[in-house]
Amino acid sequence: LGSSLLNILDILFVPRKPSLAVVTYVLLAFLAGSFWAPGRTNTPEPAALSVQDLLQSGALTGAEVSYQPSSPNPIHISLQTRQQREFTGTLEDPTVRELVAYLLLHDQNPGNRLQAVDLVSRMDPNPNTELTLISSALSDPNPGIRLQAVRLLQSYPVSPLLLNACQKILLADENEAVRMEAVKILEKQPSTRMIPLLQLASNRESNPFIQTQVENILYELQQGPVDISARK
Repeated sequence: LGSSLLNILDILFVPRKPSLAVVTYVLLAFLAGSFWAPGRTNTPEPAALSVQDLLQSGALTGAEVSYQPSSPNPIHISLQTRQQREFTGTLEDPTVRELVAYLLLHDQNPGNRLQAVDLVSRMDPNPNTELTLISSALSDPNPGIRLQAVRLLQSYPVSPLLLNACQKILLADENEAVRMEAVKILEKQPSTRMIPLLQLASNRESNPFIQTQVENILYELQQGPVDISARK
């Protein structure tokens, strides 16, 4: 699975093309075995089955998302296909999770995507939420949403997929705040394999603060092995 994910990362690294990110997310989810971990759902089983076809066909439009923490089923998602469909449930419901991931990566309304990334932040981190956030951080046209996604990824264990994504962001994202947050992840687990890319990023970086942070990572790497535990 690890090598397959890294191969697909080359496809994922086309900046800010939401439709490609959705296709890539489906591929990544297929390799991972499923969209989300199984669990209890408050949506009837026939609806849960039909939404799989809708997700994969890209036929969901006119989405409205709301979150009401005081409700037994706090998440409410309204969608239009040929007819209006509504789903309610909790953060543990697989159908709700799939819809939230779909909206974050595919919906044209930035307000819905902001709501979706907020809902992902309330879910327990797992490999599938990591893949969703990485896809969003690399592809969303809204810098605020990309920023939120990268900030959420800082709470995840550092993985090769995440490190590669952050290197891509450092080189390609035009938003300084997004690049700055990506550097914070790279600082956690630097590798000598990053040296050529970091040197390139240092030469290209226009923000002096980010440039200094990158040069600090380079300096530590060039001094010898990095003691990660000393930073904790």
